[in-house]
Amino acid sequence: MKENKYRKIADALNVLIESKFITIDEVQGMVAYYIDINQIVGDVNSYSLYNYKNMKKERGV
Repeated sequence: MKENKYRKIADALNVLIESKFITIDEVQGMVAYYIDINQIVGDVNSYSLYNYKNMKKERGV
């Protein structure tokens, strides 16, 4: 399912690139930005989960 979603995104980006609507550099910039944001969100989520587990231990829940 996930592969199919990415395939559709890649196909859509290819159409935009071929129609000269955006450049490959702009696509690479968007992908790099998306990966950075996901990394930050992942770090925040794992940090929050870590704190939540420790909080439960401290409170004895």
